[in-house]
Amino acid sequence: MISSASTFLTFLGSYTVFLMPVCGVMVVDYWLLRRGNLHVPSLCTEEAGPPYAYSHGWNPRAVAAWVAGVAFTVHGIAGSLDPAAVNQASKKDRALVA
Repeated sequence: MISSASTFLTFLGSYTVFLMPVCGVMVVDYWLLRRGNLHVPSLCTEEAGPPYAYSHGWNPRAVAAWVAGVAFTVHGIAGSLDPAAVNQASKKDRALVA
C-alpha cells in the first residue's frame, strides 16, 4: 500500500467505494422511505421499539444494500492496485474490450 505514491493515492481514492453506498443508504432512507420526517426523541433513546428498532442495532436491509453497492465496484479497485489479481474486464473500459 505504501510502496509508491501512485498506489497510496489509489488506495486513498478507493474510500469512495466503501463510503458512497453508505451515503446512498442514508439518502434513500431519509428522502424516500421516511420522506424527511424524523422522530427526534426516538433517536435519543435506547428503548426498543418503533420507528428505529433494528436487529441488535443493525438494519439488515441497509447492510445488504451496502454489501451490494460495494460488491459491484470492489473488483475495479483490486484491478487498479494489483492488475494481475483480477480479470481483464475489471481493468479496462467495456468499450475498449472487443
